[in-house]
Amino acid sequence: MSARMKGLSGYIPVRNGISLDYCFELAGTSLLPLVDELIFCDSDSTDGTREELDAWARRDSKVRVINYPWPRLPTPDEVERDDPTRPKGNPLMLIAWLEYARAACAYDMQITLDADEVLAPCAYPEVRRAVADREPRWFNRVNLWGDPYHEAPHGTVCGERVARMGPTSMEMCSDEPRPDGEPQIRREAIDGPELRIWHLGFLRRQEAFLKKSRVMQGALHNCYDPRLREAEKTGESWVKLSPFPPGWAMLEYHGQDYTPRVKDWLRARGYTLR
Repeated sequence: MSARMKGLSGYIPVRNGISLDYCFELAGTSLLPLVDELIFCDSDSTDGTREELDAWARRDSKVRVINYPWPRLPTPDEVERDDPTRPKGNPLMLIAWLEYARAACAYDMQITLDADEVLAPCAYPEVRRAVADREPRWFNRVNLWGDPYHEAPHGTVCGERVARMGPTSMEMCSDEPRPDGEPQIRREAIDGPELRIWHLGFLRRQEAFLKKSRVMQGALHNCYDPRLREAEKTGESWVKLSPFPPGWAMLEYHGQDYTPRVKDWLRARGYTLR
């Protein structure tokens, strides 16, 4: 594309965000006060997500919607049957998806969130400083687990330190390991005070969480966690069926800084807030 303008582009990849209970609206709303444009990179959604995003773009000139064609990856049924003719999962697909969105950015700085993440407002001043200094940043990700006041022990589920912002000239990366080494944005990112992301994906409705897990574990890793399959069969909480190793207790999180919209999202899913 032509030379980028000075400013900040935000982008969020999402697919079937409604049926899989992604908090993509909260994710986008958390970026809007900071960015000059917000790109939702849909991927052939079939559940009304694309229509909802298009309606948002008509209401707000900052919002744009593009489409990344969903690649031919193993379906949950193919993984369950261990169908020998199915395609193999590809963990690098997430990087390709992010790179597709990055290529559409009009501004020379970038920030991205997953569709089940929300940027905490306490991060805003540091994000603005990073834009002014044209520097990449590490963010602290709170992987909420079980309820809004606990997070998974560090090193047991998802990374709790993620590089999500930098010059748009830098390749963006997912949380997956890179066989060709650490990308530049991770090598050069610096920490900033109060750079916090709430990862709400583990708090979504159980049926949607299990459905999402089947899709993504198959698409990326050609497998499905048998503990989650047991939760599907019995209806028991998948959180209780997926304990951490002995000595790995959940970490407490105060949750006092949740925004009103995040609180509403949590209450709608049956969580009691202090």
